[in-house]
Amino acid sequence: MTTTGTAGALDGVTVLDLTTVVMGPYATAVLGDLGAEVIKIERLDGDMTRLIGARRNEGMSTGNRDTPHTSSRTRSAGCTW
Repeated sequence: MTTTGTAGALDGVTVLDLTTVVMGPYATAVLGDLGAEVIKIERLDGDMTRLIGARRNEGMSTGNRDTPHTSSRTRSAGCTW
């Protein structure tokens, strides 16, 4: 990922993300936000979190739909099995 501006605390660090579901991908997204290059390795059918989608109660704001999903905003992609 190429960014402009000041370097993050983890600039120059590469993280191999083999996690699934919610907390692992969230943690590696935070590492990416701090400047690390994150390489995500997942099954060919993708992480099951992608199937879950957002859940909101009636009357809650839907937010900005143009905002990148946290599970992919700072990652390179890779597939396995």
